[in-house]
Amino acid sequence: YVASARQWSSLCRQWLRWGLLYGVVIFGVMNYVVVPLSAAYPRNPFTPRTFIESLLAMLLFGALVAFFARRTWLAPTAEK
Repeated sequence: YVASARQWSSLCRQWLRWGLLYGVVIFGVMNYVVVPLSAAYPRNPFTPRTFIESLLAMLLFGALVAFFARRTWLAPTAEK
């Protein structure tokens, strides 16, 4: 996300929207690609509660990454 924010300024301007979307993408990739291909099996299937908890955690993660990317790339540069 941070590398992309340097290329597309809308990622910094609308950081919350894109950060939440980033969290959803990370949630999907981790739960439906990475974990099934890892040695983490056998694993219990999602219950509605664990699904919601995991999704909320990834939404928070995405929002935090976007917030700090915005602060980093839009922060005024110090003069030397």
